[in-house]
Amino acid sequence: MESLNKNGVSTTQEPGQEKYVTFIAGAFRGTEYFQYDYRHTDGELFSTVAKTLEECRKRRDEWLSRKNALLTYNEWWRMLNFDELEDITGIEQDRDGNNEEDTRFIDACNLFWDIKTFEEKTEIYHSHIKQE
Repeated sequence: MESLNKNGVSTTQEPGQEKYVTFIAGAFRGTEYFQYDYRHTDGELFSTVAKTLEECRKRRDEWLSRKNALLTYNEWWRMLNFDELEDITGIEQDRDGNNEEDTRFIDACNLFWDIKTFEEKTEIYHSHIKQE
């Protein structure tokens, strides 16, 4: 049987490359499945298993859409000023110009953002954009 892995590492290494193999899952009475890998241009690997190649590609396209939206949200997040960050996070900023305190404020805001799910980031982004 052909494999997409060698020593536990995907053989799909080229950016923008997709690879797939079919296999029969014995536990499911001989149903054929596609194992699918796609290597994004940024190096991240997307993998899935589905009954059709079309379903694998649909899942990849949905993943790419979420990934692109997340890039947009993260770019937006990095452009917010201190007052906007304070409004969104509820974390009070230090207003005396102390760089050490400013750094802690930014770190706390970034932690607030980093632990949010994609859905929560989407909601925050859209609710803030509506206010502008």
